[in-house]
Amino acid sequence: MSGGPRDIEAMRRLRKNNSAGQVSCQVLTPFFHALAARRLPAHLLTVGTSLSDSQLSVSSQYIRWGEFRTLLTNAATIWSRQELEAMGRAFVLGLRRPALGRAIGMALGPADLYVWLTGVRSPIARMFGCLECRAWEVSPGRLMFELALQEGHEPSPELYAIWKGALEALPQLLNAPPARIRLEQGNQSGLFHIELPGSEGWLARARRTLKHLRTLPTAVDELQAAHDLLNRQHQELRAAQQTLSQSEERFRALIEHSSDFILLADADGKVSYVSPSAERIVGCSAQEIVGKSHAELAHADDRPEQALQMARLLELPGCIVTLLFRFRRADQTWLWLEGTAKNMLEDQRVRALVVNYRDVTARVRLEQELLQSRKLQSIGQLAGGIAHDFNNILTGMIVSAQLALRVTDESDPARLRLEEIVDYGRRATHLTSQLLAFARKQIIKPKPINLNQLVLDTRTLLERLLGDQIEIITHLEPELATVRVDPNSFQQVIVNLAINARDAMPGGGTLSIRTANVDDMPSHLAGATPERAVLMTVSDTGSSMDEATLSQVFEPFFTTKELGRGTGLGLATCHGIVSQAGGRIEASNNEGAGATFRIYLPRVEAKPVTVPPRSAKGDNLPHGNEVVLLVEDEAAILRFTSEWLRELGYTVLTATNGQIALERAAQHKGGIDIVVSDVVMPKLGGPELVRRLRQTQPEARWLFISGYVEAEALPAGAVLLSKPFEMADLAAKLRQLLDNDE
Repeated sequence: MSGGPRDIEAMRRLRKNNSAGQVSCQVLTPFFHALAARRLPAHLLTVGTSLSDSQLSVSSQYIRWGEFRTLLTNAATIWSRQELEAMGRAFVLGLRRPALGRAIGMALGPADLYVWLTGVRSPIARMFGCLECRAWEVSPGRLMFELALQEGHEPSPELYAIWKGALEALPQLLNAPPARIRLEQGNQSGLFHIELPGSEGWLARARRTLKHLRTLPTAVDELQAAHDLLNRQHQELRAAQQTLSQSEERFRALIEHSSDFILLADADGKVSYVSPSAERIVGCSAQEIVGKSHAELAHADDRPEQALQMARLLELPGCIVTLLFRFRRADQTWLWLEGTAKNMLEDQRVRALVVNYRDVTARVRLEQELLQSRKLQSIGQLAGGIAHDFNNILTGMIVSAQLALRVTDESDPARLRLEEIVDYGRRATHLTSQLLAFARKQIIKPKPINLNQLVLDTRTLLERLLGDQIEIITHLEPELATVRVDPNSFQQVIVNLAINARDAMPGGGTLSIRTANVDDMPSHLAGATPERAVLMTVSDTGSSMDEATLSQVFEPFFTTKELGRGTGLGLATCHGIVSQAGGRIEASNNEGAGATFRIYLPRVEAKPVTVPPRSAKGDNLPHGNEVVLLVEDEAAILRFTSEWLRELGYTVLTATNGQIALERAAQHKGGIDIVVSDVVMPKLGGPELVRRLRQTQPEARWLFISGYVEAEALPAGAVLLSKPFEMADLAAKLRQLLDNDE
């Protein structure tokens, strides 16, 4: 029975027979022997009972449990507990039979004897009809034996002492050493812990072997099931490892080919890891960045703000902050990096500051350009308003001076002063024209042209402006695409860039003008202009510009020239004209010396037109005899212009606003041939005047005059003469409209 822990419990309840609930008098034999040995009278044992010595001496006689319990109580007054245990041992040893001992010794081991003791045919079972026994093996050589009384029978400590001695001596029936027993006594039962020094018998070994053989198929099945389970688990583990490997490969591919890169830093800001995609984005390998302080990566001007954000990140574990700074690439250029940083120092899996960086150079440049554009737009609004009022003043000044010149003799000393007034007025006109071009408020007349022809037409003017010390070189694309620009305005762009180059080359040099077709825009301009464009490049060999100058070169009133030599509007005007044409202009330094301006203009699918040269103004102004309705809210312009028109033979009706003009037209008997009107006037402006007056004067022609006006404010097909104008311009425009029969 020692082949491992197994239950050998054989719970057997005693069969209910005539002796059930009673005790055999054979159990009392050791008590009478002990009394005789000590020469004590037998009645000491039967005190308190109705039993006689003669009744108890018959071994086949049974007594009730209550009487037996009284006998045990009396025995406790005669003998000690150890003596009661000795009586139990003597009782068991008195059962020894030589043949029984040899037979059981050969077949059974000590452990099997305890199981046999629980059987209904055992001597003890026959003598104790009120007991229930069960035995089970805890481990080899260790058993548990439970002795319980049937319901209604009170236990007795003396009974447990006798049983303890009996159980200790039981192995001696098989010539084995006595057992070591420890008793746990309960209310209705006693639990005996038995340790056996002997070995099991061959019958127990045979029984165990047989049981093992019976369980062998089950064990084989269990082993097969375990093998199948392990195989499935192995396959699942391999699948999980493969999935993990694929996930890692996918994650690595995402990290390496991402448009972002990941950076890890410790609490001191020291970089511990950079993802491989950093080399593609910033031009530096991960090894070049790892080990550096995070603060070293930023431009010196950006470090204070970066330090502030990093301090905030360290103070709030788990929080997310945004970092934005300039990073110097390996090629020494600067790019803008934007990072989302999270404090994961307390996360045991990471223990780092995690920053996800991306290149936002293009976005920052667009934001800066948008800010610059809004700033220029605000200044442009102001410049446009100033130009409008200034043009009205210039118109009155020029027309008044020209009117005075008509009545002044050549020998009159005042004539020279009047001519100077006209000349200064014309120069001021150029200044206001630049203001309007910068503000993009001038009315332009774009036409499909070939830039090569415009450059060639302007070259003669440039040679006169630049002088002999500057050589002009042109490289023009023979198959240049067509662009749509205002020829006069764009000629001003070329002249302004040439003058800017001349001022950068006081000792002489070379001015180069190139044209080319562009099919792929530079990356920093992608999306800002059409992919297919025409490029005009103007380069010089003069002095270069520093970064501060380059960043402000197109700002209005910004100039590096000494006081009195520049207004600061030349390049701002170029920016306004090019932007109004839907193009882009940018400036950069040349390698070595000089600067380059690049102008990108969108291509158009149209045949270029030929731009006729402007004719020189003559002194003989065209006359007329038609009726002119002149509407102008500036009194000086109204007075001087009407006087001029009358001298040219026209009948002139005057009005200071549209409302008065309607009244004058209603009062006039006959038709009105042409209306010359300002655009913006109090009470009733020019466009609304046109709409109302056409109902009564459908045949009248229209000419608008204005210091500056949005093109959208004019009615369709309107003709505009910009202020300040000279009388030659007004006279020519009148005849052009009046003599046109269409």
